[in-house]
Amino acid sequence: MKFKFIFILFSATLLLFIAVLVLLPPIIFGPSFSGMFWKINWPFVVVLVLLLIVFSTFYFINRQLFLLLEKEDWPALVRYLEDRVIQKGNYSPRLVRLLANSYLVLSDSAAVMSLENKTAIAKPSLVDANVLVFGAARLLGNDISGAIRFFAVRRDIKKPGLRDWVRWYHGLALLLDHRFEEASDEFSLLAKMHYPDEYTH
Repeated sequence: MKFKFIFILFSATLLLFIAVLVLLPPIIFGPSFSGMFWKINWPFVVVLVLLLIVFSTFYFINRQLFLLLEKEDWPALVRYLEDRVIQKGNYSPRLVRLLANSYLVLSDSAAVMSLENKTAIAKPSLVDANVLVFGAARLLGNDISGAIRFFAVRRDIKKPGLRDWVRWYHGLALLLDHRFEEASDEFSLLAKMHYPDEYTH
């Protein structure tokens, strides 16, 4: 589904809702009820108007980004994101994640790791937030030992769901490096954490 269509549909729905709230009460119930209605519901109408303004502003600021995503023009998207993230220093979580994934689509593992290094300097917390993407780039680039080290130092990452995936990828990297006993220990630990009853009998 196209972003432009979603924007038009959402905006039209909000405008219609606002119009109904503003115009319908005085037409149907008369001025007296309309005054009472506004005293009670004016904050809700203001919130809807602000939501429409924020949504419209967000769309128009990112219109070029949405257009490139629709076209799936990955090289052009990478150039656009590199300008916003690297050249202009806008290391936002959304843009960094999108740029890293765009590099992966183009199978450019070296660019992902270069982005990781720049992100680690500009906003270190985003490296852990995108640990799976940055780690996967090492695996795809056949830097198995680098992937092992990368995932090993992040095995105890705070976010529980992410921590499990980091340990799974760490086990995979060990397996690809033919360190079978260590990989088995990692996968066994994950299994015990998620299926403890199976290991108590």
